[in-house]
Amino acid sequence: MVSSSVSEFLSKYFVCNYFLLMTVDVLLVWCGLAVIAKFELIILLSAIIISLNKLRNQTTRMDLFIIFFSISIAIASLSNIYPQAFWFEGVRYQLFSIIFFFVGESSTSKDWDFFDKSIIPVLVVCFIGLILYITSPSWYVDFKLSGFTDNEGGRFLEMTRLSAFWTYPYWVSYGSGIIYFYLLFKSYKEGRITTKIAFALIFLAVIMVLAQQRAPIAFVALITLALLVNSLFNGQKRSFSTYVLFLLLILVCCISIVFSFLDQERLIFMLSKFESLIEGGNASFLKERTNIFSDFYSKKITFWGDGIGRYGHEAYYSGKMAITDQQYLKIMYETGYFLDNMLFYFYTLGCHSWNKEL
Repeated sequence: MVSSSVSEFLSKYFVCNYFLLMTVDVLLVWCGLAVIAKFELIILLSAIIISLNKLRNQTTRMDLFIIFFSISIAIASLSNIYPQAFWFEGVRYQLFSIIFFFVGESSTSKDWDFFDKSIIPVLVVCFIGLILYITSPSWYVDFKLSGFTDNEGGRFLEMTRLSAFWTYPYWVSYGSGIIYFYLLFKSYKEGRITTKIAFALIFLAVIMVLAQQRAPIAFVALITLALLVNSLFNGQKRSFSTYVLFLLLILVCCISIVFSFLDQERLIFMLSKFESLIEGGNASFLKERTNIFSDFYSKKITFWGDGIGRYGHEAYYSGKMAITDQQYLKIMYETGYFLDNMLFYFYTLGCHSWNKEL
């Protein structure tokens, strides 16, 4: 069995450099070197070794519950009849990702090293992505268009989103959301927001708005509101609320300035989305997004589910029924009522444990 020193090495140089190494991977693909773009696999193998070492040294009831939960989903899914390739994709990209919970529990992750090492890569990639987004050189537009097999509306939607080196904006939006939360919470603990962090928070917020993904935007909005309200009723943190309010004022100005650099067609499309979300105006976009998977609405959710990975991207590329957005819907149909409740219980316990650590 590997020693703790090996786990610390893997955590320090691979897992904690996740955002940097995933960027290197995509750049290698851009350069035609996809055959050596294996950092994602290296990070996963590192996570497995760290997790095994952690479980060897200490296994809690929570750990046993997670292991039982994951095995239950995998076995229950095998009772359904659907292509094994779909099952393998679900296990690999959904179930196996739970292993990072053990990484977070391990002694190698007791500090904030992961977040500290992610700040610069996320900011640099987002800055380059912003330049590409505003200037939109022809070779970059061709690259983004080459990744779409969707209808014209879907292609236009993705072309209005800031995604840097990727076809879709997940790395950019979720990476920005994670770093935004870390910097804001760190500032809250200190009771003030420094100038450097203020610039970073404003920049990351602008990036998330341009990436146009609901979950990260809603997450940072709720976190900001929660910390603002908490600081207003906390005498020791009251000065923090002044920083946040001033930050929000500057953010509105910055977003207005960035919007002035966008072409009219893209700007109108983006503003119509926000208008339909906030004011309930032209709701055609909302109806279109809501009805993407309308075929599933008449389909019953079973007790054990239809099988992990059954409606994932592998199914989509194979021309089968798939859910490539609204992941909550995908999880409900794939894992069923019983395992959905287990998943909810797992996340509740995880959030409780995380809150105790803070």
